[in-house]
Amino acid sequence: MKLQNLHPSTQSRISSIVIFFLSFFLLIGCTDATDPKEEEPV
Repeated sequence: MKLQNLHPSTQSRISSIVIFFLSFFLLIGCTDATDPKEEEPV
């Protein structure tokens, strides 16, 4: 894939989506780390 061939708007859209997912997973990771009591081991 050649990202350079894509339009600038497409690159910004893809980058924004990637940043959104990264921040989303980081938020879940921090929540699980701060609240480990939610997932009790069997």
